[in-house]
Amino acid sequence: MTKRLKLFIALAIIVFFFWHLFFHVKDITKTVSNVESTVLSLLDEYDIKNADILSRDSDKWEKSKLRGETIRYVFNPVKSPPASQIPKQVEQVINPIRGTLLKQSLFYFDKDTAILKLDIVYKKQSILVVVIKNVKPDWIMVADEKEQQKEVPKERIIDISEKPLKKEEKVEKTQIIENEKPKIALILDDFGYSKRNLNFLKNLKTPVTLAVLPGTPYAAAICSFAGKNGYETIVHLPMEPENKDEGLEANTITVDMKEKDIKNCIGKAFQSVSTAKGLSNHMGSKATKDEDLMTIVIGELKNKNKFFVDSYTTRESVCEKLARENDVPYIKRDMFIDNKSDQEYIERQLEKLKEMALTKGQVVAIGHDRVSTMKALKEMVPKIKEEGVEFVFLPELMNEDKTRD
Repeated sequence: MTKRLKLFIALAIIVFFFWHLFFHVKDITKTVSNVESTVLSLLDEYDIKNADILSRDSDKWEKSKLRGETIRYVFNPVKSPPASQIPKQVEQVINPIRGTLLKQSLFYFDKDTAILKLDIVYKKQSILVVVIKNVKPDWIMVADEKEQQKEVPKERIIDISEKPLKKEEKVEKTQIIENEKPKIALILDDFGYSKRNLNFLKNLKTPVTLAVLPGTPYAAAICSFAGKNGYETIVHLPMEPENKDEGLEANTITVDMKEKDIKNCIGKAFQSVSTAKGLSNHMGSKATKDEDLMTIVIGELKNKNKFFVDSYTTRESVCEKLARENDVPYIKRDMFIDNKSDQEYIERQLEKLKEMALTKGQVVAIGHDRVSTMKALKEMVPKIKEEGVEFVFLPELMNEDKTRD
């Protein structure tokens, strides 16, 4: 190699080094997504759920040789989480993510509401801001604990609804037709705000329907994942509840909306959740008992050749009647498995689900996009399968009995 060539290579290396040092822009989008998923998983453990999100917005930026985005959440959880414990846990879970730290943990009052604000930075640049309303200050927690010690008797309190039946009260299991397995169709609601639980599902290798909230940041990513890993998706369409204090998703369908607006909302929902084969209602205790509104919804599903899953948030639902009249495939939920975000509770619910499947022959169950739910499924699904129960997608149960009770 000539001296001139060696000199040229050395100069090229020096130029590249200085260019990378002074002009190269590093894209930290994946780091931001990782931080977001990690923090949301932690909040889920404190029972701060996707349904508690009041708002989510993001701003993309490029500065200081970095390119990324700042994501902002505002939560208003139903149950008051502890103000002091969350920041400590956030610091611990983001510590392994290089370059990130909890810059600010601010606790303050807005009128009578206690609020916690967390600001997570990457190399001095804010990447995730989380505001949690309705938190509980330390002094209130201590007072509550003392009050509970006074009130709770020494005897263990038993939940009557979970007491085992007496021997003579046990339900006889239905005789299953030979070679016909009892079946469970499992739906997991509220996907779209995070990708945190996709690895759980990838390893579960069991038919599960993912109900995706339209217009959410990761709706397209969930659809892509479902297609590659053999999962079914449906639109989880936000609908008006009876409780006016519930936090509503953007573009929630309400009973006072005009027909064209309802149809437009449904059309956009299926564009957002492009792989969806059907639709279920998110909340909707008020909407699903309104015949005029649901006539429009069911009509749109017939036009699009989609099925309807009734989350059955009210016993006054008119959806089954309208589905029959319009010949739209319909099925309704039998039970929820995770009304409490507690793994042991969910495992007990899954045991009940198995017993229900063995008794009735087929069951539709709904869970949610929660870490505790995924852990319970990982533990219980193999055991349920060992007892001869089969997990199937919704259309299989609809084909057997399209409008089941």
